[in-house]
Amino acid sequence: MFSKSFFASLLILALSSQVHAHALISPPLGVSGTPNESDVQFPSSSGPCGNVDIASNIDSSTAVPAAADGSFAVTVTNFNGGEDGSRQIVRMNIDASGVGKTFASGTMLVNGEVSPAGAGSQQLSAQLPAGTKCKGGKAENLCLASFVTAGSFGNCVVVSQRAAAALTGNYTIAAGKSLSTSGTATVSVMNLTAAAPTATASGGGYKRDMVLNDGDNAQKAAPSIRYCGFCHGWLSTFFFAH
Repeated sequence: MFSKSFFASLLILALSSQVHAHALISPPLGVSGTPNESDVQFPSSSGPCGNVDIASNIDSSTAVPAAADGSFAVTVTNFNGGEDGSRQIVRMNIDASGVGKTFASGTMLVNGEVSPAGAGSQQLSAQLPAGTKCKGGKAENLCLASFVTAGSFGNCVVVSQRAAAALTGNYTIAAGKSLSTSGTATVSVMNLTAAAPTATASGGGYKRDMVLNDGDNAQKAAPSIRYCGFCHGWLSTFFFAH
């Protein structure tokens, strides 16, 4: 029969091999400066970011930018070789809320080496699920990406989406039309001119079309009216000014 000391030795050996079987994905959530072995996490269904407090770290952690197609780049670093130090990602999930509760499967575009000969780093490429809108953090544009390697190690990375575009400048809106944008763009209007409907002044055989233009903030400037003696009628001052 095997002695208790034999099983204890096996357990110690297994634990010691785990201690050195490390790999992490940079930039890791909750880590400032250069990450090391102690920053490696063990993501799970109950702790997708390991033991890192998401709420207190999502805004202060370095975020990687997502391109328009949802792709983004990260770096995986392994601290030992073999499958235990694998750089290959077997699970990459995205939480668009940034809370760490609801994840959806993302896509690995460029994966890492499953069994590297030694320690090292490798750049990876991943992609958010189609249609993802990151809503986490104070700016409401952050996602959480949870990575797990073939060696069961990993961590979370913060992914940022570009903030809504701002349109500034001079715009003219035709009468009866509205200014609209598509997607996530917002409008910051500096000088907005709205073309008002054509008005007609007539009297005593005179007739003239006038276009009233709105000024700042599209507020219509009401023309003044005065009496025209020779034409025996009331006319807008725009008639005389033009």
